[in-house]
Amino acid sequence: MKDTKIYDFLSNLSATELNRFHRYLDSPYHNRNVWCKELFNLLETHIRSEDDAELSKHSLFAQIFNNENYDDKRFRKLCSDLLDLGEAYLAQEIYQSNPLHQANYLLQAVHQRQLEKMYNSATNSVKNLSAKQYQRPASYYYYQYEIEKKPL
Repeated sequence: MKDTKIYDFLSNLSATELNRFHRYLDSPYHNRNVWCKELFNLLETHIRSEDDAELSKHSLFAQIFNNENYDDKRFRKLCSDLLDLGEAYLAQEIYQSNPLHQANYLLQAVHQRQLEKMYNSATNSVKNLSAKQYQRPASYYYYQYEIEKKPL
């Protein structure tokens, strides 16, 4: 089990990131699959314990699905689903770390929905965040361009 993508992904997360991913999986908005949560809990316990004992796919499957017969296809699908959630979590973390990016997406959503009453406040929010940027990489100028090209 240690040579799987999902185990590699989880073992490379810090303790803080594991906690945040745990909360991400608890959110019904992001995850509706209770078995993914069960698999994560088992893998997380093993990773945090730093146990060198090998995890068996068969034993994990039995713990998750109440001693049902092992179904490799079902287990691989579960691992794939959990990895997909992990990738979405990483993308969400990057998104949340960039308030200018968030504000730009808000501006885009306001523009698409023709929400005139929200447009001015969203534009002001983006402009204020832009003005606070100490470093101005290429993305800064891209966001400035996006602001200017979206008049309501």
